Amino acid sequence: MSELFSPLEWVFVVILGLVPLAGIVFHLWIMLLRPPKQPPADATPPAQDREPH
Repeated sequence: MSELFSPLEWVFVVILGLVPLAGIVFHLWIMLLRPPKQPPADATPPAQDREPH
């Protein structure tokens, strides 16, 4: 397997393999582990929560 690429080319192969994996991990971390948003106290409620006029 090592005869396929030179050592410098293997560096790029590893980088190109790790970048998408790091992106997946980062997006899952943001989606799953971030704290829920707390609306400000003076914010108006969303439209579906308001009483009809």
